Amino acid sequence: METIFTLLLPNYPHSVRGDTVEIELDRTGVTGFSVTSFAQTRMKLEAQMQGWLDCRSFSTLLPLLPGIGDRDSEVIIIIESADDRVYRLPWHCWSALSDCPQAEITFSLNTYQRQTSTSSRTQPRILAVFGDRTGIDTAADAIFIQQLQADVVTLVEPSIAQLRQQLDDRQGWDLLFFAGHGSEDNVGAIHLNPTESVTLSDLSQAVKAAIGRGLKLAIFNCCSGLGVATSLAAFDLPTAIVMREAIPNRVAQDFLQTFLRSFESGSSLLVAVADARRQLQSIEADFPCATWLPVVFWNPTVELPTWKSFYPQPIARINMWQLGAIVIATTAAIWGVRSQGYLEPIELATYDLEMNSRPMTELPDERIVVIGVDRALPVSDRVLFQALTKLQQYHPKAIGLDIYRDIPFGEGHRDLDTLLQQQDAIVSSCLMSGNSQKFPGVPAPPGVPPEHVGFTNFSLDPDGAICRQVLGMAAVDSGCTTDRSLSLSLALKYLDLAADEAEDGNLKIGDRQVAVLATSFGGYRSTNARDNLRGFRSGCH
Repeated sequence: METIFTLLLPNYPHSVRGDTVEIELDRTGVTGFSVTSFAQTRMKLEAQMQGWLDCRSFSTLLPLLPGIGDRDSEVIIIIESADDRVYRLPWHCWSALSDCPQAEITFSLNTYQRQTSTSSRTQPRILAVFGDRTGIDTAADAIFIQQLQADVVTLVEPSIAQLRQQLDDRQGWDLLFFAGHGSEDNVGAIHLNPTESVTLSDLSQAVKAAIGRGLKLAIFNCCSGLGVATSLAAFDLPTAIVMREAIPNRVAQDFLQTFLRSFESGSSLLVAVADARRQLQSIEADFPCATWLPVVFWNPTVELPTWKSFYPQPIARINMWQLGAIVIATTAAIWGVRSQGYLEPIELATYDLEMNSRPMTELPDERIVVIGVDRALPVSDRVLFQALTKLQQYHPKAIGLDIYRDIPFGEGHRDLDTLLQQQDAIVSSCLMSGNSQKFPGVPAPPGVPPEHVGFTNFSLDPDGAICRQVLGMAAVDSGCTTDRSLSLSLALKYLDLAADEAEDGNLKIGDRQVAVLATSFGGYRSTNARDNLRGFRSGCH
């Protein structure tokens, strides 16, 4: 069959992508041939092949094949063998596959390894090599490949060094295509130019580097395709498509264009091969057995490549109306959640973290002295009187007494009361109850006027931090009648300023106004009654 096919090709007025040198064939027993005799030989081989495949050994396997008999299912059959005579048989003629238009036979070597590769390409990258073109036309192939949505690099009759350099390109390739003459007398050799031939084994390092950088598919439209395919399979290339025999120009061009058109449009690789094979069936009157020529080799440890696998999926684009709708919906959702206070714990915790992470760039003010008292050792009225008398000798502008003295404690109570009542620089403290029985408050020292008293109420955030300072509020406690906080009273005395409520409800200090901090200010959305005390923000303590 192979001998008659080779003898038959030169009788057709079509260029053949085969060996350029004269092929000597053993014509023993072949005294004549014709298209009719070739067709008869073809039918005989198909019948023998079918008879073999219909034997029990094969027929019992058919029910085990997933999708067999389903016209819409893609059926993949892998034949593993190291004997190239197995690759030359017309397996696609198996009648069991006639009801499976998307069925395809693939070949694999007996041994293979899982191939891993890396790629950062943003679009398909194709290396198209057009070798020795003596007597054949590869222009149609070149024009079609350039029209693909890909980065295409073309080599025309390159030297071995040029091909090796391109295969070793660090950007890598997704698809390698070769069109030109192949050599029958040197299995797996391709003619790069009229004077140089090379085998894939000679290019093993460069080919392996290309596979490692993402080469997924190789297509060789030349003679000696089976030798090329076995070499590539030995390198664990994911997929290769080659031709069993020398291939006429028209067959090569029709197959390539139909396959790539279907493959680029989204068809799987085997469906695209099946589409191309059906296209060749329509020209078999001029090119006998054209459908027999394409052969697929596949490394089954990796998925069959698709055109989409050649590059990352593009991010779906949205128009301005969609973007606007998303922004509005997101803003409304965040505003709604925030207005209900659900984000308050997160916002306050973030604020506390930022405040505590500030670098300590400010030095303590030497004009301010803080004297601490151990709570475990209560101070008697006499000791407190002596300490305040001692401090007055330094003529401070203001002394804040953040110790409650509403009831006597030890000796010296009368002297302490007199001192607190008469000295303008001393500001005593009290604690407002807020009209709550659970929070009774602490009255001011007896007889001390309200202008010499400041309340020490403060508001805790939900996380327990003090980030708000209450400077003033209406006096609602008969025991603590001041409307100013201890801190505000001390500041006013030190600055010699007066504070009043402005017409808009804000606090007016001298010629400046301080805005009231509402409960819904910033991250605050709490409805807790204790947190409804209006005040003015200061740093976290």
